[in-house]
Amino acid sequence: TDARARTRAVAQGVTINAIAIEEPGPAFPITGYYHSRIITPEGFTVTARGLQDYAETLRLKLLRELAEPIG
Repeated sequence: TDARARTRAVAQGVTINAIAIEEPGPAFPITGYYHSRIITPEGFTVTARGLQDYAETLRLKLLRELAEPIG
C-alpha cells in the first residue's frame, strides 16, 4: 500500500516528491492525495494546472530538487 511504501521510504531516509496534474472542474484532488499519502515529511508536491502547465511545472520541480540547500 501507499502507507507502507511511504513508511519504508522514511525509515530509509528517502525523500519522495510529487508532481500532480489537476484538471479544471470536479475531479479527484490529486494534489491533496499526494500531500497526505505519498510524499514524505521532507518532500513536496507541485501542481500543474492541466497538461498545458506540465512542462513548466516539471522544470520548477526539478530546479527545486537540484538546488543546493542554503545554510
